[in-house]
Amino acid sequence: MVKISDRQLTLRHTRSQVERRRIMRLCRDLFDESDSDEDDLDHELLHILCTIEHQRYSVVRSCDPFTRTRFHHFLYEIKESRFRKLFRMERRSFNSIVALIDQQSVFAVVRGKVAKSPVSHHLLVFLYYMGANGNAVSNEHMASFFGIGAGTVS
Repeated sequence: MVKISDRQLTLRHTRSQVERRRIMRLCRDLFDESDSDEDDLDHELLHILCTIEHQRYSVVRSCDPFTRTRFHHFLYEIKESRFRKLFRMERRSFNSIVALIDQQSVFAVVRGKVAKSPVSHHLLVFLYYMGANGNAVSNEHMASFFGIGAGTVS
C-alpha cells in the first residue's frame, strides 16, 4: 500500500476546499449576491494552496542535532584509552597532525561556497576508516556513527 505524505494529504484537502469555494462563488454570482468577506476567503485559500504547492516539504527540515555533539564528544569527552582504541592514535598526536594540515589549501574556505567541516572532523573519520574493517567501514555505519551523510563519507 502506497503511503501518502502529509503534504499530499494537505494538498488534496486544500484543493477540495478550493473546489467547494469555487462552486459557492458560482452560486453567489448566479444569485447576484456579493460578499467581500467570502471573496477575501477565496483569495486567502488560493494563496495557501499556491504556497503549499511551491514548498517541497511540509515541515521545517533541520540538520541532525547530534552531529556537533558527536564530534565534540569524540574530540574532548571520551577517555584517552577509548580515543586510542577508536582512532588508533593518542589524542596528543592527533592534535599535532591537525595543526600540521590545518592550513592546507584543500581545507581552505572558498568564498561563496558552503563552509567545510573542521580538519579535526575529517581526520577523525579518516582514522576511524583506516583502523576499522568489515562492516564497520561501510558508508552507512560510518555515517550513523559520526552523524554525517553517507555520501559525505565516500
